[in-house]
Order: sequence, then structure tokens, then C-alpha cells
Amino acid sequence: VACRSLNSSTKYVTYLLKVTTTGSVSYYPTDIGGGTTNNKHGYPGRQGSLILDGTNLILVGYRGSTIVSPGTSSSYRPFIAKFDTTAVPSNGSQWSSSALTEFTDTDSDTSTGAYNYRAVGVVKIGSNYFSVYTHITNGGYRVAKYNTSLVAQASGFFSSLSFPSNPFGDTPTAFPTSLAYYSTNSTTLYIGGSARKSSSDPYYGVIAAVDTTSGNLVTSCDSD
Repeated sequence: VACRSLNSSTKYVTYLLKVTTTGSVSYYPTDIGGGTTNNKHGYPGRQGSLILDGTNLILVGYRGSTIVSPGTSSSYRPFIAKFDTTAVPSNGSQWSSSALTEFTDTDSDTSTGAYNYRAVGVVKIGSNYFSVYTHITNGGYRVAKYNTSLVAQASGFFSSLSFPSNPFGDTPTAFPTSLAYYSTNSTTLYIGGSARKSSSDPYYGVIAAVDTTSGNLVTSCDSD
């Protein structure tokens, strides 16, 4: 289980919990939010942020030395991390990631990085991890693609999804909530979530299909 904890009045730390079938719990503070100058806050993604891949736990989320919205280059930086389950520390000891990558694509606010985006979930398809993001204030659907060494497989976001003007408008508020695929060698990634035209309009449920090779949107549909 991935969760966050307030470690002090100014620092959130991401914890990993191990829960046995009999209900005993072991806890491990991680280096995601460990208190270094550039990493005083660490948050796991909102849904599906942790998966098991062989002997590794893959975690996505966001972190930064400040947490404000709208953010600056020091806040809300999305990351993907790997933790080796063959090297679990003793209960209560820090569990350091064996690999950690911040996503560094730009958004519309700055040229310094993809701040203001938070990771929602992660899946593994074939030999790549796919993580979906939403913008803190603007919403939207963005997908990143990494290999098993956590190296980004595109110079920017692998895929950015747009929506039909009717009923969403040109710049809807949109939030992805889940990822799915049908086989480990699937060529299609499915993203579920919601979107609405403005704060006074109803949300619509959305499902989108993305080609995992090209990043192109295959199709999308919505229902009230």
C-alpha cells in the first residue's frame, strides 16, 4: 500500500505499508518526500499509483519543495520510482528507491518542467510503463511512456488527449481516474475518467483508447 503521512508541519512523506493476511502491518518511510532541499513533499498518485512488476514495486506520484497551486518549478513535479522488494528494510526504516525519474516535459506555464501535473496511475504493457497525468488546475489527460529502466520513451508527453467540442467545449475540465489494458502485449491503452465544459455544467463519463506505439487517440466516447 502506498500512502502519505505528515512527517512534520511542513513535510509530507510517502510511505509504503506491508500488510500480511493476518493483519500485521510494517511501515517504511521512503525517499519520496524525505526532506532534502528539493524534495520536502511527496505524494503518491490518486488511483492505481502502485503496481507490482516481478520483484519491483513501481510507484507514481508528484513531489516538490513547495506545494502551492498554481505551482512554480519547485512544486508538483510528477515522478515514477522503483522499489526492490528483495531489499525490504526493517520495519520503520527508510526504504530508498532503486530508480527514480522526474518527468520534465513543459506545460503552458513555464519552460522549466512539467510542474502542476500529478500522476494518477501506472500500468505495464509489454516492456514499458505508462502513466497518466492530469493538470492540477486545468485538468486534461496526458500520458507518459517509460522503459523498465524508467527512461522516458518520448521527448515530451507521449500522448495528449483532446476532446470533441460538443459537449465538452475546446478546453474542458477533464480528470482521468483509471488505466486498463487487455493483455501484457496490448497495443491499446484505455483511460477512464470524466470531463465537463465548465464549473456550471455536468460531468460526462469518458473512456479513451490510445495506441501504445504512436500515442495517437484511437477513439473516445462519452455518456451522461
